[in-house]
Amino acid sequence: MNNQFNSNSAFKRLGDYIYHFLNSNYGQKEIEMKTVGGVQGKLPMYNIESFQIVIPSNEIIKAFTNILKVLNNNIQLILVENITLNRMKDLLLSKMIKE
Repeated sequence: MNNQFNSNSAFKRLGDYIYHFLNSNYGQKEIEMKTVGGVQGKLPMYNIESFQIVIPSNEIIKAFTNILKVLNNNIQLILVENITLNRMKDLLLSKMIKE
């Protein structure tokens, strides 16, 4: 392993980066191209090992992780707001029906 990723938190940030890379359009295309088989496709280890993933510096990954934290927090707030709005909608509709 590269010396710049020698702590648990740095390793987790790297894992988060790779996770998001593999979920990106480019990563999904890589997975699709490396998948073999017909009806039930599989992704052999030798194909996974051949993925070309650019690993940026630890500083860039830290910045990436900080941006992800903000985005994830915003997503959580929106989800909570949606739940609250749906409950309010249900309550108002039930009151309208009773009247």
